[in-house]
Amino acid sequence: MDYNFWGLDITMCFGKDCPLKNDCIRYVAKPEKYQSYFEESPYNEGKCDCFRDYKEYDEKCIKEEFLKNK
Repeated sequence: MDYNFWGLDITMCFGKDCPLKNDCIRYVAKPEKYQSYFEESPYNEGKCDCFRDYKEYDEKCIKEEFLKNK
């Protein structure tokens, strides 16, 4: 799924050594032409303060499409 079809303006992550990366919008989103990235992975000591679950964006998309087509 193309997670940047809203034109998300987020700092992306390269996901280096991060076990959460495949569920994080900062890793799975399609980067824009000019995209900012974290210099270092924010994952540290078993947690990531910057983690954003991509499923939340899926849910938002479904709700927006439903309301638009109502």
